Formats: sequence, C-alpha cells, structure tokens
Amino acid sequence: MRRLLLWAKFNPRSRSPAGLRLLFAFAALWLCFPTAALLGASFTATLDRETVTVGETATLTLRIDGGEAKSMPAPPPQANLQITGQGSSRNISIDNGQVSASVSQSFALTPTQPGEYIIPSLRADIGGQLLTTQPLKLTAVKASAPAADSSGEK
Repeated sequence: MRRLLLWAKFNPRSRSPAGLRLLFAFAALWLCFPTAALLGASFTATLDRETVTVGETATLTLRIDGGEAKSMPAPPPQANLQITGQGSSRNISIDNGQVSASVSQSFALTPTQPGEYIIPSLRADIGGQLLTTQPLKLTAVKASAPAADSSGEK
C-alpha cells in the first residue's frame, strides 16, 4: 500500500483521471478487506448513565472496532422498558498507514416504571469470531415530588 501511495504521489501519470480511479479503487478494496482477524476486533456495550428517572432516556451504544458484524444485534424487549433505535454511525480513519474502523448503533432506553433493568450480553459474529458484550444494569427511580415554594404554593 505504501508503495502505491508513493507511486501515486511522485508519478505524474497518476494525476490523470484514470490513475486516480485506479488508486481509489485499490484503496476501496483494501479498506473492505476483513480486518477482524488481523487487528483483533472488539465488541462493547455502554450506557451514557446508569440511573435515570422514570420517563427519562438513557442511551445504549453498541460499538464494534476492528471489523464488521454480519448484523448488528439489538437489545431484547423488556417489560416496562421502551427500546427505540436512534441510528448508526461508521468511522474509518487512516493514521500513518494504520487503518482503523468502527461501527456504532445507538438505542434510547426509556423506563416506564421504577426498578432495575438488565441489558443482557449481546453477541455478534465479526469476521468469523463470536464476540460478546458485558451485561449492563439500568436503574430507574421515581421522580421526586415538586417542592413547595415559600408561599406554600406548588
């Protein structure tokens, strides 16, 4: 890859549209090469906060680094917990010839009743490896009653 980039930088022919197309086609193929086996993929689940008030939303983020899953898992439905997909993002960066890629999927978790909700371990097949996240706990507490002001009004 380094030779190709150097060739493209110093070869005047490479600045032609055909040379640039060849360079971009090679780079696209190289980026699509499964990197999970080469770099050691990881799969993590995180909550932006562990405690929320009933009706508030916590964000669950599933992230895959160093590979791509055949399909991104989703948390299973739970009683009294609304789970809504918020979208996904993909990040590819090249730093000194090192390529890193990540894929993230976010979910909004909104409890409708107080209690503890366990997000179980989730599994993803990434480049032939079966990776598992750690289970997470979300605690929902009752909203506190509004305090009366000094005049006795609520």
